[in-house]
Amino acid sequence: MKRLLYVFTSIVALSIMAGCDNEIDINAPWKETPVVYAFLDPNTGTQYLRIEKTYQNSVDLTTEEGAKINDSLYFDTIVVKVKSSNQTVTFSKTTEIPKETGFFSSGTHYLYKGNLTPIKNTNYTLEIYSPKTQNTYLSTTTAIGTSDLTAVSFRFSRPEYFVNVTVTPIDGAVDIGTTLRFKYLEYATSIADADTFVVDYTVDETPSASGSNLRYNINNRVLVNYIKDLIPVKAGYTRQIIGFDLFYIGGGKEITDLMNIMKPSAMVVQKKLEYSNISGGLGIFSSRSVNFDSNIQTKNPGNWTTAKPELIGLLNADPKDLNFIP
Repeated sequence: MKRLLYVFTSIVALSIMAGCDNEIDINAPWKETPVVYAFLDPNTGTQYLRIEKTYQNSVDLTTEEGAKINDSLYFDTIVVKVKSSNQTVTFSKTTEIPKETGFFSSGTHYLYKGNLTPIKNTNYTLEIYSPKTQNTYLSTTTAIGTSDLTAVSFRFSRPEYFVNVTVTPIDGAVDIGTTLRFKYLEYATSIADADTFVVDYTVDETPSASGSNLRYNINNRVLVNYIKDLIPVKAGYTRQIIGFDLFYIGGGKEITDLMNIMKPSAMVVQKKLEYSNISGGLGIFSSRSVNFDSNIQTKNPGNWTTAKPELIGLLNADPKDLNFIP
């Protein structure tokens, strides 16, 4: 998995019935259908589940107008639980995380929050009960594990050298996404007025075995050239390196299934496929392990003492001087 995954599904059911009076009713009978976007992350003790519903706009509203009505998207009342063989956690409705503006209403963003730290290789069942219809919607996933950053090495003095990052494998993960984030300060007059900027480099290199761990060997010139391409030359501005962060994200089987079914078809006639592992509903319930390490250069400070001036030299080298200082 080479990208952070962001998924939301909304379906509008349309049915056309012709009557003797030549009037057309474009609204089918209402049907309750939950839409779920929910991942359990073993790196945190607080889980947030996104549970909404399909909506059916009236004949007086367009689909887009209906999407802007906040009540169209959310259940009035549902009971949300996540269960394992020895634990049941009831999730409560929360508005503490706002939703970005877009096609759908962002006036109030309801999520379901619960205190749960998933245990790897444990099966968890999502249970959504609707008192209005007395329907219960279910889905099951197996929690994956976490990862640790075990070693870091930066070398920039020669083109054939590498930036090496070693991590422990994420137990149970089917797909892995790795991102190295370069952070820097930029200011015109005083560092007190500096802004912080980042450049995210997606690590496409296949890891090699390092004992029981995995080591990513990132070509230093490829990395530097990528960073330089995304930072503009700005006359009168000074820059300073903060360091590097590492995002190491693993996805469960359901995420891989979703990604595979969404790939473009090789057939001349494209088929529109939909994925869901929610019984009676739509969407995905899975496990995702988001492992984040900040300022990874501090794990090997002696190495960074030598590597940082080398990196500054490359960032300021022709044909594009970015004016980085120590």
